[in-house]
Amino acid sequence: IDVGQGNSTLIELPGGKKILLDGGGSYENIFDIGKYVVAPLLWHERIKNIDIVILSHPHPDHLNGLITILSNFGVKEVWTNGEGGRFEAYEDFMKIIREKNITHRVKSEKSGITFIDGTTLSFYNPVNPIDLKNDLPRKFDMTNNDSLVIKLTYGKVSFLLPGDISEPSESRLVKSGHDIKSQVMLVPHHGGFTSSTIPFLDKVQPEFA
Repeated sequence: IDVGQGNSTLIELPGGKKILLDGGGSYENIFDIGKYVVAPLLWHERIKNIDIVILSHPHPDHLNGLITILSNFGVKEVWTNGEGGRFEAYEDFMKIIREKNITHRVKSEKSGITFIDGTTLSFYNPVNPIDLKNDLPRKFDMTNNDSLVIKLTYGKVSFLLPGDISEPSESRLVKSGHDIKSQVMLVPHHGGFTSSTIPFLDKVQPEFA
């Protein structure tokens, strides 16, 4: 979905289930991407209910647009990496989940594989669910590198959805032994210069990016 500087991806599975990965947004939050871009697209496609909303990591350019979606659409589940956000939108995000009694699942490499409608969702990052019991402030790059990395496979077609990871996480994935080779790759961190390292690209070998 064209949300400008940010990410939002609509996944429609063969059995009809809908997954929304991230919702776009901006750090200034002066324009509601969810209200004026993502929601109109969903309504145009006659989508009123979303089976799973996934937040790859709690940065505004992935999170903010989801507030309108959670508020105005029927959402069954929300998946995150467990990390809390230091932005006001994250508090709103979690408040809506509680008030609407939406199932919240925390995903990581430990989650293994999820099967939905003949489609395989494999989780390759972060290594463990994020545990912030001490509520310590985290560096910007740490949050990016703990993005959920998901490989979606249906038959012989595969998509790699790597959030905002950069060289440290890309390097770990290359050495991890995971099969990250995919026909389609959502370019990490919006094409930022610290991401899409050569060893990572050599391992993924995408036909489309």
